[in-house]
Amino acid sequence: YAAAVKLSRDENKPLLLFFNGSDWSGQSMWMKREVLSQATFESKISNRFVCMEADFPEHSALSKDTATQNRELKNKFHVYE
Repeated sequence: YAAAVKLSRDENKPLLLFFNGSDWSGQSMWMKREVLSQATFESKISNRFVCMEADFPEHSALSKDTATQNRELKNKFHVYE
């Protein structure tokens, strides 16, 4: 997150956060597959935003640091399941 914020500031672009339940949320999986990973989306957004994904998998592990960071982001931005 810190690197994404720095890049956002350095490039003067807004930060776009995607809170993802990559292995359990059907809506998240659909959004990533049908929207976020499409070439059209990437070509129009990548030069206008700094994008970051905060994942909350239930069936695979994140590193302790990443899991802690993502929980803190979830609380900071009031993201609820």
